[in-house]
Amino acid sequence: MQILIVNTRHYPGGGDSVYAFALAELLRSHGQKVSFFAMQGKSNLPDANEDLFVSHIDYRAMNERKNLITGMQVMARSIYSIEARQKFSILLDRVKPDVVHLQNIHAHITPSIILEAKQRGIPVVWTIHDYKLICPNSHFFNDKSEKICEACSGGRFWQATRKRCKKGSRLASGTASLEAYVHQVMNVRTMVDAFLCPSAFLRDKLLENGFDECKTHHLPLFLPEPAFSRCSSDQGYILFLGKLEPLKGIYPLLEAARKAPRVKVVLAGNVEEPLRSRLPMLVSANVKYVGFK
Repeated sequence: MQILIVNTRHYPGGGDSVYAFALAELLRSHGQKVSFFAMQGKSNLPDANEDLFVSHIDYRAMNERKNLITGMQVMARSIYSIEARQKFSILLDRVKPDVVHLQNIHAHITPSIILEAKQRGIPVVWTIHDYKLICPNSHFFNDKSEKICEACSGGRFWQATRKRCKKGSRLASGTASLEAYVHQVMNVRTMVDAFLCPSAFLRDKLLENGFDECKTHHLPLFLPEPAFSRCSSDQGYILFLGKLEPLKGIYPLLEAARKAPRVKVVLAGNVEEPLRSRLPMLVSANVKYVGFK
């Protein structure tokens, strides 16, 4: 079987790409053929089809120089990418996949490629790594208030604009709302043959928002066998491994650590402003930040 895995990043820069590469190795070990479609980038691993990867775009840099032109560029690229669909079409001719397996594709690649796959009758499977299909800001989290928010549940995507949940910006939030409505009109969720949810909670949330129970499945992620190692001693600490940011619950963890001073906590991961500057004031004596190497 020929499987085409689609993910924005083609380097191990996050859980989605680490999973995509591990999945590819697992499939290949069972005799399957795997190809990739991704976004171009300096950190990318070499790939036989990198000439067809969609061009790179840095939304963070564009957000720092917000103006009408960059706003139009974001809208033109993040909702429906003509370039991505055209290059994806050429790649389909080249590798002739039996199934397309999506990972994270929003904003950089976009669901435009789903239309191309379905036009050719190729099954599409999507491993869901966040809540983007039901939450314009992806995480049920309001960046402005730094609180959990499900105001957009039930397809009320306009709430994201009203609450400025994405980066505290009405423009960014409005674009995210528009993106959600456009993809709703495109019937993205009906064109996907199966949604794979790493957690039962995620599956339940999709079902609450009208997803088809028959094609929405709970399939936990996995770790390759070499990633496991036996520990000969228990050093008695709790490890937080990952990017330190509010949406991952770093503030409740630090508050819990302060209330349980006998419990040692180790934080390992990248941290960005404004949390980077505030971190020394937030950690108690039993918390150690070791950074990320």
